[in-house]
Amino acid sequence: MARNPALLKEKKLQAHSIDTISEVISFRSILRFFLIFCVLSGLLLYPWSSVKQGYRNMFRMGGNVVFSRFWFWPEGSVRFVDLVAEDVLTQVNAVLLRPKPLAPRIQLPPNFKLPAATAELDVLMVYQNQRTVGKLGFVRTSSRNNGYWPTVFLVALILAKRMRWSRRGWALLWGLILVHGFIAFRLSINMLATGFAVPGKSYALFEPNEFWLTTLRRADEVFVQNPTVSFVVAAFIWLVVAFTKQDWVAIFQATRGDDDALE
Repeated sequence: MARNPALLKEKKLQAHSIDTISEVISFRSILRFFLIFCVLSGLLLYPWSSVKQGYRNMFRMGGNVVFSRFWFWPEGSVRFVDLVAEDVLTQVNAVLLRPKPLAPRIQLPPNFKLPAATAELDVLMVYQNQRTVGKLGFVRTSSRNNGYWPTVFLVALILAKRMRWSRRGWALLWGLILVHGFIAFRLSINMLATGFAVPGKSYALFEPNEFWLTTLRRADEVFVQNPTVSFVVAAFIWLVVAFTKQDWVAIFQATRGDDDALE
């Protein structure tokens, strides 16, 4: 008796769906994920004291590249300086703009008082406007809170989820792209809310109305000042890059099956 290829394919799909459902939502798989995630999170978050200098340098390099021209306002720029370094004033003088192409850079006096570093605030952002050279803004930021935490939290989530290594590699790639896009977004909000969009600042790029100024300040409170948003956004990115359509279908089918059982 000949077998129906379409029927065999349907049975294979059903069997695979059942396996996927049990793999995604079984208690054992959830417990396994949780334990691996906790171990990886500890391994990645704990050694901050050993990696902070290296990561701070990477954070500054990325910021200097992305914000050498501030989005739609190319006359604006932000330079990232190591606030922990002993020669921080020398670093600041090295990135100040020139009033004219061949003119010497604007220099701060040797006794100029810069904001001090803290355990969290380790990077100094120097705001400048090509239209008002010499008018500077200084805002401290945290490379750990803004960059390191969401990045390692996302990496731990992706590595803890059970999947093929090829798929995990793509999830890491797209996840890192998205999380760094989020880091650039939150830094941009902070730059606007603390300087570039603040009325009265000599280096401001524009002056928004009261509604948009209030919106920027509220966004800064949510996306920058609130430390939990780093983990919330990282978890959302994980759901996007680590779960396939088949995973969501399996979860939906299992949930629907539970609801039918209750009825």
